[in-house]
Amino acid sequence: MSNKYTPEQEAQAQKIALQIAEELAGGLQNIIVCTGCKDFLALTAEPEKKYIGGLAFRYPRRFASNHSNEVRIFAMQDGTRKLEWGYVTKEKGYLPLETEEGVAPEKLEEVWWEHTACTVRPPWFVEACRIKLKLGRTVVTPGANEAFTQEEIAKCMKRHSYGDWGDCCDEDKKTNDAALNPKNPCRVLSVYKFEDGRVLWVITEWDRSVTTALLPDEY
Repeated sequence: MSNKYTPEQEAQAQKIALQIAEELAGGLQNIIVCTGCKDFLALTAEPEKKYIGGLAFRYPRRFASNHSNEVRIFAMQDGTRKLEWGYVTKEKGYLPLETEEGVAPEKLEEVWWEHTACTVRPPWFVEACRIKLKLGRTVVTPGANEAFTQEEIAKCMKRHSYGDWGDCCDEDKKTNDAALNPKNPCRVLSVYKFEDGRVLWVITEWDRSVTTALLPDEY
């Protein structure tokens, strides 16, 4: 998203994007067809275009019956959804192909299927939309591996990727938020304190090449 938006506007955009993702995900009966979805982007409100936010993402063109490789889904001011399918190339940029307006949220998945002929398994889709930080290769130190279960470490890693910095102080949380800016990436540190007194740190390097789970005294 553009830097012209305030943190509050961007947070609202992320909230609406996740809501749309959950609407599009539909029921668990769906199978994974569109496994190549990528480049998820929350769309910030544009009052002059009558939408309050949205979600855009790309997928392999071969999965789409309308030959698109990107869809933009807008949450309109009247509570409906607008879908816009397009084809993106490096040479010509974004070329709109098809539009569907006035879609009720509960009909979003149905309309998506009718036009695009691909769907995704809901848990994976929603998880992908929540991720704010790419972890790269994940590493667990010997001390952390001994002190925590794999499930506990995986849960903390997931929270870290969502931008949930755990028990960091407010100043460190602001530093982490600022480090998500791709124009000025920095190391990101999360702290997770457990009720029994154990503490796990999770650190992602500035280049997003590796994320390490470790004990504080292993730093």
